[in-house]
Amino acid sequence: MKAHAGYNQAHPEWLGFDCLSYILPGTSVGAITTADLDGILESYEHTLFNPKDYLIQRRSSWLCQSPQAQPFLTHWLNVRDANKKMWSDIRQFGTFEAVADWLLLSRDGMEALRSSDGFTEIARFGTAHA
Repeated sequence: MKAHAGYNQAHPEWLGFDCLSYILPGTSVGAITTADLDGILESYEHTLFNPKDYLIQRRSSWLCQSPQAQPFLTHWLNVRDANKKMWSDIRQFGTFEAVADWLLLSRDGMEALRSSDGFTEIARFGTAHA
């Protein structure tokens, strides 16, 4: 999450676009704690999570296929959701189909999302370092 937030801070040009963040099956969280996540949210609150002056509200979707990472994503989303001044609508989904439906993608768009055909991965985050 720290790398994710850091990437968004370094590349604010992406903050106005709808987004899918995907936690791959088998993702390990190591020794991370919910207090660590709270610290990340606090450190980026003023640069990433304050309201932005965009024409549309960003839809930020999460798809988590790692049971080990799920409790931490749930915590992250709950803390983010509690802050009503956020400028993006953030939700978690269980399937690519549900993400595609929320992002208003066509059936072909959903298939492309699932297979990643025509999509460019803009960032991938591996092992976190303190």
